[in-house]
Order: sequence, then C-alpha cells, then structure tokens
Amino acid sequence: MDRRLSAIVVDDDKDALVLLTTFLQRIKGIGITGKTTNAENALSLIETMQPDLVFLDIEMPGINGIELGKIIQQKEIKTHIIFTTAHDAYTIEAIRLAAFDYLLKPVDYEELKITVERFRNKESGSDSLESLSRLFLKINNKINRIRLNVRTGYIFIDPDDLIYCEADGNYTNMILKEDKSHLVSTNLGKIEDLLKEYKFFRISRSTLINMKYLRRVDRKAGKCEISADHKSYFLHIPAKKIKILESIY
Repeated sequence: MDRRLSAIVVDDDKDALVLLTTFLQRIKGIGITGKTTNAENALSLIETMQPDLVFLDIEMPGINGIELGKIIQQKEIKTHIIFTTAHDAYTIEAIRLAAFDYLLKPVDYEELKITVERFRNKESGSDSLESLSRLFLKINNKINRIRLNVRTGYIFIDPDDLIYCEADGNYTNMILKEDKSHLVSTNLGKIEDLLKEYKFFRISRSTLINMKYLRRVDRKAGKCEISADHKSYFLHIPAKKIKILESIY
C-alpha cells in the first residue's frame, strides 16, 4: 500500500487556496498538513512539517514564491515544490530550482491528479528527467514538440502533426501530415508515455492514433478510419478497444 503523502499549500489568493485545498482533499493518499497565505508563515510550516510536497504560488506580496523556493533550496529542506501561478513567465526559474512541476491557474483537477500520481512514481529514478522535460514544454505554449531519436540523431515532432504510430519491433513508424513519416528508435510503449498529455489512444498492441483525426469506427469490420490532409487510413481495432472508445464518447 502506498504511503500517505503530506502537502502544504501556499497562496495569497484565498479563493485559489480554498480551490486547491478542496481538489487535494479529493485525491486519495495525500493529506494537507498546513496552508497559509504568506511566504513567511510558509517557511516556518515547511521547516517544521517537512512535507513531501509544497504547492507554492509565485506572485505574492513580500517574499514571492521564487524567492521562497531559493530559501528552501539554500536550507536544503527535503521537500518538493510544485509552483502554481496564473502566468507562465517563471518556468525557467522553476527549472533552476528543480521544481517537480509547474501548474497554471486556474488549476485543473485532472492535471493535478496526474501530477500527484507522477510524484508517487518518482522513486523509479526516471521521473526527474521527465519532470524537467515537462517544465521545458511549459516555457512557451507555442513550443509544443517532442524529441525522438532516429538512427542519425534526433528529430522534433509536433504532436498535432502526428496522425498515428505503428510498432515495428523496437522501433516505431510515425505517420505525419503532408505525407511525411519517420522511423524512430523508440518502442511504441515509450511513445505512448511521451504522448500521455495529448489526445492519443492505443487502438491495438501495435497502433497508437491521434484522436483528433478519428473519423469513423466500423464495429462489424473491426476497423477505424482516421483522416488528415484529405487522406484516409483504415486501421484494425479489436472489439474491446471499440467499447473503450464508446465509453470515452
């Protein structure tokens, strides 16, 4: 059984504080050990409670969240910061402070749940790099690409341009708009993980599709049609996956 996580919430906006606290109370396995509207009280709470997570607003009067983060880092307090802010101008500072994540306000409940779950899995050792990657993606919402290895180096792909992915042993064939395709040296399972934040769906063991381009599902034939740039692709989809799709819609 997973141990219970502890959290402190810091936000000078009382409405935002209540909302985030309410969301956290709905997530199993995490308890709020303190909450405050100013950084000075927060530092005292953090030093005393040593929580697993600190949900820290950035723009606050007096000491702001970035400054408090620096103090926490200098004091070598063993806690993990998740910044919350209505602006995305502080992502570089968040990266420098090795923040676990950076959530834009108003905080989305589903995104919050995913962040808490990722924190639970961070002991695997792979999540620190993943967290940095996620923060870099948030530097600019217009920069929305993933990096993938190919035999000669690596390429950058915008998930919106990706129509579907098909497994080829330990490689994956990426089918993109404008009749482009790339064979990348990453297996489909890892590709699926990279695309978790986007609207992709694994229709079979060997195929992952962009839901944006899904046009039709044929139960009788066990096929689905996806189309982009006036070109259609007909792909096999098992009955159990069709049922999952139906539950989504």
